[in-house]
Amino acid sequence: MQDLRNLWYFLQISRAGSLTAAAQRLSLSTAALSKSLAGLEKRMNVRLFVRTARTLQLTDEGRALVARLAGAFETIEESYHDVRYVGRKPAGLVRVSSVTAYGKHCVLPLLPRFFAQYPEIDLQMSLHDGGRGLTRQGFDVRINWGEEREQDKVSQTLCQMPLILVASPEYLARRGTPRSPAELEAHDCINVALANGTRARWTFLPRGRPARDASRLTVMPKGRLIIMDELDAVKDAAVAGLGLTVSSAENVLAELRAGLLVRVLEDYRIVGESEKNSEIIMQYAQRPAMSQKVRVFVDFLLGELKGRNPLDVVQRSG
Repeated sequence: MQDLRNLWYFLQISRAGSLTAAAQRLSLSTAALSKSLAGLEKRMNVRLFVRTARTLQLTDEGRALVARLAGAFETIEESYHDVRYVGRKPAGLVRVSSVTAYGKHCVLPLLPRFFAQYPEIDLQMSLHDGGRGLTRQGFDVRINWGEEREQDKVSQTLCQMPLILVASPEYLARRGTPRSPAELEAHDCINVALANGTRARWTFLPRGRPARDASRLTVMPKGRLIIMDELDAVKDAAVAGLGLTVSSAENVLAELRAGLLVRVLEDYRIVGESEKNSEIIMQYAQRPAMSQKVRVFVDFLLGELKGRNPLDVVQRSG
């Protein structure tokens, strides 16, 4: 039994990254945790961590042990959790934080179905676009941009927010709809002035082709309007019928749902300079620490949203 406890402590140390952080989570003294780790290493006759003044780094043997233990302990914890809640209905308040556009247009429309399925669960939602720590703000679930991952939380990628070309129905009725990027030469395009003084370029790639394919075409948008500083005005200009523009899907979900803007050149993907931060992710506590009410909410959202284009979700629920 002591060996099993030491293995559990080792796994928590690896997740926390330091003895001090793990001791705080486990409500143990650092000395007790250090003794447990030393005993485990002596029994296995291997070093599991390389110790520095401030951090612990897993050795190859340590990483191998983590890989074997993580799934085993998760299975044990989930079995305990499932038996504990047999016959009980999930109930209580779940606190959720979400980036605004995705929360409004992809999450909120799903909630009537969730509430019907779980009548004893209430939700408290915070919609915003500022970075806020999940633990610091007391949220159970956080939906945010991919660059804001918290290392001690589970992170699930829900989708990518693509760049898309849009225009108002009025503009397209007046000027026609381009069928290829080359036809944009004959259209009014709303461009933006970048911070370095240059203007944005639009790079199009037929869908299904790799990003470095030779068939990609870069266009310098031409038009009578260039937007500086307040980039949200680009969307407003497109709604006003002043031309075509490229926008992150996040910025125009409401206008697409209302029919104020429509997508153009859907057979092409627009390649941005950096796509790493276009991910929308969902973060929550490790499953052993997750309550039943949070677990069913997370599972519901993963089933409805994971891997689905947010534009398709908006069209389906709109």
